[in-house]
Amino acid sequence: MTKILDQMINRYQTLISFAIISILFLVSCEKQLFDYRNKYLGNWKFEVSNSHEVFNATQGFHDTTEINTYLGEIKYGSENNKISFETQNYTNEFTIDKSGNVVPTPGLGHNYSEYGGFEGKDIFKYYFHHQSGGMPHKYQTIGIYGTRD
Repeated sequence: MTKILDQMINRYQTLISFAIISILFLVSCEKQLFDYRNKYLGNWKFEVSNSHEVFNATQGFHDTTEINTYLGEIKYGSENNKISFETQNYTNEFTIDKSGNVVPTPGLGHNYSEYGGFEGKDIFKYYFHHQSGGMPHKYQTIGIYGTRD
């Protein structure tokens, strides 16, 4: 009887030890378990275009577009439903839903348009447009196209 009791105690100790080691391993992982954002994390290449209207005395009003390419990372954002695009020269944070769509920033008003999101796990597209009547910028449009690197 004592032998059977000792065997049961050894099994429980082994199971408890295994459970503790498993929990410690899972907690130490860089990715958060069961987080819908995990599939988007990693190295990415971003092409960011910024278009706006400018004014100068020589040309008057004219459109200008700047296109820059950045190599960076998608990481967890500052809140549970956000992701952050981080490079040496460019950082932007987005709220995304569980389907990978960008959630528009609340309260922007009727002069703003914002949409985009992930297409699968390897492509990200984003569009932001602000139309205003003030000078020097009458509008601003930002487009981001990202691919997993």
